[in-house]
Amino acid sequence: MYNIDNLVLDRVTRLTKQDISSGDIEWTANQIKDGTLECGGEAVNATDNAGATIGSFDRTKTSKFTASNSVINLGVFADQLGTKKEVGTADKKVVTKKVDVLEANPTAKTITLNWTPLTTSPVTAIWALTTEGGLGEKFAVTASDLATNKTNFTIAGKTITLGDDIPVKREDGSPMTFIVIYKCEMENAVKITNSSDNFSKAGTFVLDSICHDVCDPSTKIYTIIVFERAKLSNNFSLEIKPDGTQPIEFEGMTNYCSKDKEQFYVVIPEDEAEA
Repeated sequence: MYNIDNLVLDRVTRLTKQDISSGDIEWTANQIKDGTLECGGEAVNATDNAGATIGSFDRTKTSKFTASNSVINLGVFADQLGTKKEVGTADKKVVTKKVDVLEANPTAKTITLNWTPLTTSPVTAIWALTTEGGLGEKFAVTASDLATNKTNFTIAGKTITLGDDIPVKREDGSPMTFIVIYKCEMENAVKITNSSDNFSKAGTFVLDSICHDVCDPSTKIYTIIVFERAKLSNNFSLEIKPDGTQPIEFEGMTNYCSKDKEQFYVVIPEDEAEA
């Protein structure tokens, strides 16, 4: 018979979310650190006429797991926003706004955009950039002949053709730089949208963890923590920097229809396999 009482906690090696209804895996993350399992509850105290406690009666239990992900997991990020990753394909491209900062071709008097603007949202203006990178003069599109609209430009596909009076060189002879903002569609791209009326759904969360034997720290002990029903928090902040982490928090919920009303359980098998 396998029995164990004491463990040295090490780390969570993987966190996986499963859809309650379909059983499908929604996402899995394997860069979890600083995991914390928090248990709490509420009690009602009975007091006498002097205010002294004469009895305490437990009413509710709470359970919560918090951690950080060392990298930004887009599956987790999408779930925190209550959505799923949108993966672009040839049949269903991702639509986005795009900002291009491009040098003009002084000889051809053209600018070539990185993507083709949508015809439903055409480019109507471009801006020159100053030598310091600030916003300079604005130039507008025209549908007429550039010979009579020399301070305007025309656009066909990704190519912007500049009128003769739009500067294409700086005083030092270097090409003029322009900034253009436009809407386009991308086949090879992933999109995640935060909508005000979409929220994360409850799911089953499985934490694969590693502990160690107190008598032999070199012996790894595989530990499983399962929240059959839990809800991912949509309150989080992402630090946009190389050493930033992704906060993850979910709260266990009681399965009202189950007999034992479990919130989570822990299993420590004899098998020492690491997840």
